[in-house]
Amino acid sequence: MKTLSFIILSIFICHSTGATDKSDRILTSTTAMGATKKGNADASIPDWQGGIISPPKAYRKGEHHIDPFKNDAVLYTINKSNFRQHEKNMTAGQIAMIMQNTNYQIPVYPSRRCASFPQAIYDANKTNIEEVKISKDGNAITNYRLGIPFPKPKLGEEFIWNHILRYRGAGGIRHLTQSIFSPSSKTLVTKFENNIIFTNDALQSPSNNTLFKLRRSVTYPSISAGRISLIHEPINRAHQARNIWTYSPSHRRVRRTPNIGYDYPAFATQGLMTSDQLDMFNGALDRYHWKLIGKKEIIVPYNTYKLHKKSIKHKNLVADGHIAAKYLRYELHRTWVIESTLKPGNSHYYRKRTFYIDEDSWQIVAVDIYDENLNIWRVSEAHTINFYEIPMIGVTLESHYDLKTKQLLLYGLDHQKGLADYSNTDNPNYFSPSSLRRQTNRLR
Repeated sequence: MKTLSFIILSIFICHSTGATDKSDRILTSTTAMGATKKGNADASIPDWQGGIISPPKAYRKGEHHIDPFKNDAVLYTINKSNFRQHEKNMTAGQIAMIMQNTNYQIPVYPSRRCASFPQAIYDANKTNIEEVKISKDGNAITNYRLGIPFPKPKLGEEFIWNHILRYRGAGGIRHLTQSIFSPSSKTLVTKFENNIIFTNDALQSPSNNTLFKLRRSVTYPSISAGRISLIHEPINRAHQARNIWTYSPSHRRVRRTPNIGYDYPAFATQGLMTSDQLDMFNGALDRYHWKLIGKKEIIVPYNTYKLHKKSIKHKNLVADGHIAAKYLRYELHRTWVIESTLKPGNSHYYRKRTFYIDEDSWQIVAVDIYDENLNIWRVSEAHTINFYEIPMIGVTLESHYDLKTKQLLLYGLDHQKGLADYSNTDNPNYFSPSSLRRQTNRLR
């Protein structure tokens, strides 16, 4: 399916009037993803030279990814004794974590601009410069098919659209674990099987408003096992609501679920994560004002292959209430900083959020979250790697820390049972409500 997609896309691009000399000129000083090609003045951020263009020789598809940078040594470690020397390159959340926790550490490694994507994505981005348009309120876009909708963004909303619609492969199956670590209670573990298909690839019709279709099955604990959710995620939420169907073993039937989003608590997270926090941010933009703060050099989690190792023992992953420093890797990268503030008359648990978006991939890599009194409340980070068999930048683990309760939620642990197989996409009919009903009827 994937190869056919790119053949069709190539034909489309060859006949498109969008891929013009003008768009090529616009991207002369930037990469096809809209990032600055050159590194910074002191070379602590290097030039982008194409990223990882092929997997390591020893890598075999389906295995845990080999760390291409395993021989890198730590440049320095930020902790409570020295963080003031580095705070201009830190997020407000990182500073809050260090001030609260004596043993919290941020190991910083050499910066590796490893981001890479299929050529079809780069080509589509050039087309998007002239074709994709955004509505006046920022909540809808038109003429989008594939790639980054706004390689040269100006409005705050456009930066968030780039994150939401960034390339994440054709789809596949992922077995993952979600764990909640609390100071005064035992670890709560939930396991899922996620089967997803993305439709913003070359087979997508311009009139198709679907971003992805997801079937999510709970496999652990036994009290929740067998629960299945089917989600059809639209691109333009202003035009269409998210469609959700749920099968519950206790009711033994598939039911249409009311639209879940915004600050509705995410499943089995004990209220530590809202629905729109999954993937660092998802869903509609309409409840917030979005403001571009600028581009800043920030120390962020990057190339965190250490967290992706099969050999990690779940019980050893967290120390002193945080991910153990030996599994972490941070690098200095340029990020776009976007601030969202709740619009008057709208409701949400979070009054303000600050997003840090990697310039090379449009992945949100960190979020500072503020409560109704504008006190920093929660700190979220996305630990990324290059899934170089595709290639694409993806998240191997999301961490969400509550500064008030000192609870840590880790979402996406994949070191215990298999890992993402992004080459396996089921027939689209598998993601229909009727298919789910047929399957669950057999379970009665």
